[in-house]
Amino acid sequence: MSLGESGTDLNEIDLEALRWVMLIERGPLSPEQQRRFAAWIAADIRHEGALIRTQAASLHLERLAALAGGRSVLAPPPSPARSVTRRGLIAGAVSATGLAGAGVWLGLGWMEEVWGGTRYVSEIGQTKKVLLADGSVMTLNTQSELRVRYTSTSRDIRFVQGEALFSVAHDSARPFAVRVGDWTLRAVGTAFVIRRLDATTLDVTVTEGIVEMLPAYPGPARASQRLTANYAALIDASGEVKVWQATDSQIARQLAWRTGMVAFVGEPLRQVLAEMNRYTRRPIRIADPELAERRIVGVFPTTDTQTFVSAMETTLGLQAIENDRVVLLRRVNYN
Repeated sequence: MSLGESGTDLNEIDLEALRWVMLIERGPLSPEQQRRFAAWIAADIRHEGALIRTQAASLHLERLAALAGGRSVLAPPPSPARSVTRRGLIAGAVSATGLAGAGVWLGLGWMEEVWGGTRYVSEIGQTKKVLLADGSVMTLNTQSELRVRYTSTSRDIRFVQGEALFSVAHDSARPFAVRVGDWTLRAVGTAFVIRRLDATTLDVTVTEGIVEMLPAYPGPARASQRLTANYAALIDASGEVKVWQATDSQIARQLAWRTGMVAFVGEPLRQVLAEMNRYTRRPIRIADPELAERRIVGVFPTTDTQTFVSAMETTLGLQAIENDRVVLLRRVNYN
C-alpha cells in the first residue's frame, strides 16, 4: 500500500491508474505511451476498473469546481507551507470512494453512463435470450439487468441485478469478464449461472468449463476462487465465500426457469413465496409465522402463479384472499 500526495492510502493499481489519467489530461499520448497504456489495460481486468474510478473522480472535480466558481470544494485554500495538488485531490477522492463508493457518490446512473455498453433488461415474469456478437449467449431470467461492452481486446459484462445463464464462446485473446458487485468472474469458453437478487449476496454455479472469481478487494475470507464444472459458490452478506459441489439434480432445479418452471424440494413457504413473487406483479403474502415455515415440495409454472396459489389451498388447507394488489394466504378457519 502506498500513500498518495493527499496522505491517503492507495494501492499500486490505483496509483498507476492515477498516473495514466494525469498523462492523458496533459495531452495526446505518444505512440510509445499508447502502446504501454494498452498493454497495462489488457494485463489485468482490475486495471480498467481503476481507470474508470479515477477518471470519474477527475471529471467530478471539474464539475464541482465549476459550480464553486473555480474553487476546489474538497479542500481549503492551500497554505504557504503545503499546497494541495490536483493529483492529491483526485487520489483522495479515489481512495475515499473506491469503485463501488464512486457509484454512490456520483449516482449509479451516471457511473453506468461513464462505463457505457448496451443495456439488456428482462421484465417481471419474462425470460430473454440474447445472442452476442461473438456467438456467446446470455439467457436472462425475470427482473434482470445487464450491460454489455465489447472491444477488440475485451468482452465485459456489468451484471446489475437478477439471474442469468452465460454460454460463452471460446476466444482466448478476449477473456469474457462479468463484473458483479465487488467481484469479477472471468471465463474463456464455459457456461455458468449468476444469481444476484440483492446487494449483499451472490450465487455462482458453473455448468461447463472453468470460471475464475476475482475479488476487487482481497482479504482472508475473500480470496480468488477457481470454479470448475458442477461447482457453486455463495458470497454471503459478510463477504465470506462458500464453495461446494452441486449435483446434476440441483443444477437442473436451479435452471428450471429456462423452461418456465420453478422446483422446490422442501424449502420453507416463506422462501418459496419470495421465489414465486419474482415472477408476478401481484405478490403472494402470508402473515402466519407457523405457516411460513411449512415445507413445500413441487414443480410450478412461473407464468401462472394462480396454479401455485391453488396448490397451496389444496395441499395446505389454506384460503387465498385476493385483491388487485396482493394475494394473502391464510388458514381456512382464520378469524
